[in-house]
Amino acid sequence: MNHAPVVIPKPGGPAAVAVERARQLLAAGLPEQAIAELRFASTRFRQDKAIPFLTARIQQNSGNYLASIAALARAFPAYALLPAASIPAQVSELLFPALTLTWFEAARLRTVWTRSWSSA
Repeated sequence: MNHAPVVIPKPGGPAAVAVERARQLLAAGLPEQAIAELRFASTRFRQDKAIPFLTARIQQNSGNYLASIAALARAFPAYALLPAASIPAQVSELLFPALTLTWFEAARLRTVWTRSWSSA
């Protein structure tokens, strides 16, 4: 089975306005509000893959890897079935963050996981 590569076009029209509002909120240091703006836009522009991609990027930059993956899974529901070569590199980095973590990030996460398991 041959799969076409996934493409994330820039949002246009009304979706671009919502993305610009989210960008301004993010620039003002309000990532939660930017995510809320993008979530609302994603309900109005369901076919636009750029909106969940941007949401995922903000979530990951905030350290919320699970929310980042969940946002992308809504845009690419069958990502696990696609060949790796058909998924853009920037999307793969968000879907599979453990593969792109630096040694320091991985060590910090191990510490957090160890503490949470030992207190359970």
